Amino acid sequence: MKPELEQIVSCDENARAEVLAAQQEAGRIEQSARKEAEKIEAELEKRLEQTRKDEIEPMLREAQTRAQKIEADARSYMDRLKSGIETHREEILTQFLSRALGT
Repeated sequence: MKPELEQIVSCDENARAEVLAAQQEAGRIEQSARKEAEKIEAELEKRLEQTRKDEIEPMLREAQTRAQKIEADARSYMDRLKSGIETHREEILTQFLSRALGT
């Protein structure tokens, strides 16, 4: 029975050694996978930043330029309206009162 016990102990020791080796290999694989994931993440962030610079920022600048032009056009229109009202104020009031009084 002693050789059988020795064989069981030997098998157990071999199994433990294989489990330890597998754990170590799993640790190396996990560490390698983490490094690769970090590398991919850094590359994606770099691409995103480049896309922002090359595509998004020009669109934002163009939109801002258009918005400023629209604002300037609206102010100019409002100024013309105010000027027209001031220029023709008396005439406008006369016509309004005439219509309001029905004369």
